[in-house]
Amino acid sequence: MDILKNSEKYTVFKIKKKNKTFILKVSNRKPLNIFKEINHIKKLKKSSFFFNKKIPSITEHGKISKGINKHKGYYLMNFVKGPTLSE
Repeated sequence: MDILKNSEKYTVFKIKKKNKTFILKVSNRKPLNIFKEINHIKKLKKSSFFFNKKIPSITEHGKISKGINKHKGYYLMNFVKGPTLSE
C-alpha cells in the first residue's frame, strides 16, 4: 500500500487486491463530503461520453467500520496510470 496524497481533507492510497491495482480515497473530515464526490463522479460519467470513458468506475464505497479510520467515508476505484482530473 502506497500513500499517494495526504491532506487535512483526504488520504489517497494505491492498493493491490487480487493482482489488480485500486485507488482508495478516505475522507479525513466528514464522510458526507466523500459521498457528495461519489455522486458528482457518477453524474459526470452519466452526462458525458468522454468522462464515462476516462473516469474509472467506483467499485466500492461506504463507511469504514473498524480501525483507525472508523466512521470515515471512503471509495475504491480502479487505478488508471496517467494524468488525473486534479492535475
